[in-house]
Amino acid sequence: MSSTDLKRLRAKIEAQRSAAGRVPAGVRTEVAAAVRRAHETGASYSAIASALGLKLPTLLRWRDAHGASKLVAVRVPVSASASAFAVHGPRGVRIEGLSLDDVAALLSRLS
Repeated sequence: MSSTDLKRLRAKIEAQRSAAGRVPAGVRTEVAAAVRRAHETGASYSAIASALGLKLPTLLRWRDAHGASKLVAVRVPVSASASAFAVHGPRGVRIEGLSLDDVAALLSRLS
């Protein structure tokens, strides 16, 4: 992603920002996609945030909120051991040794 693209996106962010400072979800989604592309080409998140006129935590929050972590449906075999389950979360979180009921309770509390 070129610096021209980032400047165009910065102008779009500034133009779409509400009086309260909020940016529409569609623009945040576009920013998240641009951040991924720019980072894949070697740009640091700090440099991208600076080019877009955003604070680094804001940029990372938008990146994470738009497609980084989604729950997916899984099928559990009936014959699975009651303590054979592990839950993988964002940023490397892993919880092992859960029963099926524990997994259900955890997901219920997280939603």
